Amino acid sequence: MEELNKTQIVLLTLFITFVTSVTTGIVTVTLLQQAPQGVTQTINRVVEHTIEKITPVTTRTETRVVGQEDEIIKTASLIKPAIVRITSSVSTAVASTSDEQLAGILVATNLSDNEVGTGFLVSSDGLVATAYSVIPDHNISYGVFVGDKKYQANVIIHNKNEGLAILKIEHDKATKFVAPQFASKPVTLGQTIIVLGRDLDRYTVSVGLVASLKEATLSSLPIFKTTVRSDNTNIGGPLLSSTGQVVGLNLENGNALPIELIKSGMASTTRATN
Repeated sequence: MEELNKTQIVLLTLFITFVTSVTTGIVTVTLLQQAPQGVTQTINRVVEHTIEKITPVTTRTETRVVGQEDEIIKTASLIKPAIVRITSSVSTAVASTSDEQLAGILVATNLSDNEVGTGFLVSSDGLVATAYSVIPDHNISYGVFVGDKKYQANVIIHNKNEGLAILKIEHDKATKFVAPQFASKPVTLGQTIIVLGRDLDRYTVSVGLVASLKEATLSSLPIFKTTVRSDNTNIGGPLLSSTGQVVGLNLENGNALPIELIKSGMASTTRATN
């Protein structure tokens, strides 16, 4: 041993370790084969239990992600029938013949729908909430597309200070609209927010968080902003919890109109009609 150099000693140590490992493995397998069945079953159960303890972390994470996606899909499907597109009518004068056109005689008009924004039904009798900025003129009537069907609607609230507009759809008494439920609890910081919108051809969905929150006091309503990117398809659309309840109305630049102001506006329309 004294004649061996350091490299040889290291190699010898590795060789002995390898031989020992192989021998241990052979002995272990031999003993397991000769062991009583009860001992073998106990060892198998210990191994299975150890594996079960190692794997749940990944399984729980995957379940949570899939669960959130399912909530968004379910909410979008549930609230979609309540999302409306608001339009104004644009008239274009048309001359029937070239001679009349040269003479400046206009004999007909074509009406087309000019999209102004999104809103959502807040009652089964046809009240529609939207952002104040969506309604350019409260003295005219608007078209409201519920699904593919167009109704006429009049503006009954146009409140610049609160940023709220409410329209009333003209319809027969037998028609009942689908309106989402309002949340009974205030929003919390970091809460997941779902926003639905639409134009005449498609529906849109966006997901974000409550990014800032000033909680309600005895003299003021809650004020909050979201991380949702506002655009012309979702401004005026509903802000929803993950369970599909309305918590507010989407405004420009991620600002939010709290549900309390919508409820207050609806109450004032009820008082005005009674």
